[in-house]
Amino acid sequence: MPTGKVRFYNVVKGFGFITGDDGSDVFLDAKALPAGAEPPNKAAKVNYSMADGRKGPYALSIEILDQPQSIIQKSRKTPEQMIPIMEDAIKLIDSINEGFRNSKWPKESHAKQIAGILRAIASDLEK
Repeated sequence: MPTGKVRFYNVVKGFGFITGDDGSDVFLDAKALPAGAEPPNKAAKVNYSMADGRKGPYALSIEILDQPQSIIQKSRKTPEQMIPIMEDAIKLIDSINEGFRNSKWPKESHAKQIAGILRAIASDLEK
């Protein structure tokens, strides 16, 4: 079985390319990924079987040997770091809700700060 590294893989489009250890480029379709496996990151080391197609070689199946962490995953906060952030966010939302119960909107400058905080938390959760 040849080995190589994933040159790139587009999750949305469902394809990418593997650069074999011999320097050849091999087309990688989402159908070649192991069932239930995470999509490969760039530079993931893989074993693959291949066949020749009309447009060149393509991977029939791959085995992911080494999946490097993405930059986003490396910068992600740990669950322990998220606990006080989420507790503070809950207190913040409760204070806004209390104002709504009294028929009051937060001041515009305060509302923008709150929205920014909630966007930052959402961004951390989506990583």
